[in-house]
Amino acid sequence: IKHSNISWTPKNHDNRSYGFQSADFGLYKSRNTMSVRVGKIAGIENIKMTAEKVGLKILDSNPQIFLGNIESDLRTITSAYTVFPNYGRRAPPFTILSIQNSTGETFYRSAAQTYQAVPTNASVITCMALEKVMSKEGTGARARTLGYTKQAGGKTGTTNDSKDTWFIGFSSKVTCGIWVGFDKPKTIHSNAYGSNIALPIWTAIMKECEKLGYSGGQFIPPVPMAEFNLCRTTGKIASSECVQNQNHYLDKIPYDSKPKLHCLGHRHLILGKNPEKKQKGLKVLKRLFQPN
Repeated sequence: IKHSNISWTPKNHDNRSYGFQSADFGLYKSRNTMSVRVGKIAGIENIKMTAEKVGLKILDSNPQIFLGNIESDLRTITSAYTVFPNYGRRAPPFTILSIQNSTGETFYRSAAQTYQAVPTNASVITCMALEKVMSKEGTGARARTLGYTKQAGGKTGTTNDSKDTWFIGFSSKVTCGIWVGFDKPKTIHSNAYGSNIALPIWTAIMKECEKLGYSGGQFIPPVPMAEFNLCRTTGKIASSECVQNQNHYLDKIPYDSKPKLHCLGHRHLILGKNPEKKQKGLKVLKRLFQPN
């Protein structure tokens, strides 16, 4: 990728490619190259606009923002993640909820209120994708082996040379962010990742939250949901040919976000060409980055 006459080549940490996969696969597997591809389809300005709605200020237009390379603090990023379990509503952070005097009279109560930051359907779809991070196939699987059993979602993060590791995650009750690094950046150790450094700390805190009464429950989307049989290649409603070729999968999404078209077959896949790939990506991302 070229930007301001500088070339940048994104890579996956294991230099492995899984080929053509769905966007949520790229998310829960932390595939950098797939995130960059999605970012290019969405466009830098759309991403910056969406980030601003959830409280993140992105001043640079460097394509490395596709991988979350932005200047921000843990408090702000954790607050931004509240839009997922709240289905599009952001909860700005505050320190004091209320103050009472010795007789129990409340003379101060925080006026902080949530607001709709991103479209509901887009946040529902993203929340479900982030839940897959916690599955046995995802980069957050370690939380389960460490004993956290509640429904949850989140995302690991690791900077170049393992100088910073992150995990931002949520239950239906609590959103918690963990950053591990040095004040003066240096490599933590050669095998330091968000999944083995930050995630265990997050897990321990969330288990303590359970003991304190912040017990997470089921995520219940506020919109009608439906299960659709989709073509794995085009993202459209699967045809009999898709089923015959075992090129389909079931996906549960908001009913209003269902694909409007049926797959017409796979003749376009001859010689590896896929002219519908970009079109499908644009339709999905327009739902994610559409202005309110």
